[in-house]
Amino acid sequence: MSMRVSNRDNFYSEHLSDSERAFYYKCVDSLSRGEYSITGNLGADADDLESLMNRISTALIIGCPELFQLDQEVRIQAVGSKVTLMFRNKYEGQNLDEMSDRLEAEIDRICKKILTYKTTYDRIVRLNQYLCIRVKPVISMSSEYSDAYAALINKEARCEGYSKAAKLILDRLGVESLIVMGEADSDQGMVNHSWNIIYCDGTPYHFDFTWNAGLNAGEIPGMPYLFLSDDSCLLDHRTDYPIPECRDDSKEMWVATNGVVNYVAEISRAKVLPVRKGYVAFLRFARPQDETEIRRNAANWARYDLGGKNLSRYQYTTYLPLLRLLLVYFTDE
Repeated sequence: MSMRVSNRDNFYSEHLSDSERAFYYKCVDSLSRGEYSITGNLGADADDLESLMNRISTALIIGCPELFQLDQEVRIQAVGSKVTLMFRNKYEGQNLDEMSDRLEAEIDRICKKILTYKTTYDRIVRLNQYLCIRVKPVISMSSEYSDAYAALINKEARCEGYSKAAKLILDRLGVESLIVMGEADSDQGMVNHSWNIIYCDGTPYHFDFTWNAGLNAGEIPGMPYLFLSDDSCLLDHRTDYPIPECRDDSKEMWVATNGVVNYVAEISRAKVLPVRKGYVAFLRFARPQDETEIRRNAANWARYDLGGKNLSRYQYTTYLPLLRLLLVYFTDE
């Protein structure tokens, strides 16, 4: 078995010490050859072993999504100054070479379609459409849903699968990105979560393809979590380590479509955006609103203030209170 890791110098490996990075490189080479127990001389304190294991395993499991076979559970042993990390192949018994070839072929196929779009902006939007429409979001702690193979081949994944699949495709497209690990405020409270930071024409933005997939409406992919600034994304996403600052908010969908409103009376000025076989409007209230009032009246607002632009279409609305965002979909269903 031989697996190629295209970017072993990633966001997480760059934060390792020199000795940790040397051991990390040894792990990459060994794991690429199918060796899952790797020993190195780090001279680490026993009290710091768990932290050391987390740093190196994160650089491998999150920073190198090509190593899709790695289970998230890693064990560590230390004898004197020698440390051994023991990884597990969660696809043991299956032909990893064939799986890797299949994954590579799917990435090539997706990239050929995305490359028909000329700008980085449009290519990222097309990637979001693919992941939202073709991959089913799964709520599960099982590691079988946590990798790019699950997302791109099995078409079912949780957040890590989405973000790793996006990273592999973006790497192939030559677009700089990283996977962010943290928490998000969901209907079940704060949960472990991952998403992407992607550089569009040199400027970083937050993207959450998993949450977008959960906001699909028929043939219209979810789009609120595209091109987010820190001010928007960090309203419901958290991370406890330094990440690139995302300051630009000019590409947020409600800004780009003139959908930031102070009052309900301003809704009609928002641009209704054509997407695939339907339309969507993004309405973000400049200040917090009464959630019950918005939900009660959202359909009427859409009908009278926006529906005149697309009267023949069915209206579907959803409200995201933390973002103060009302989504209005017009579909053929």
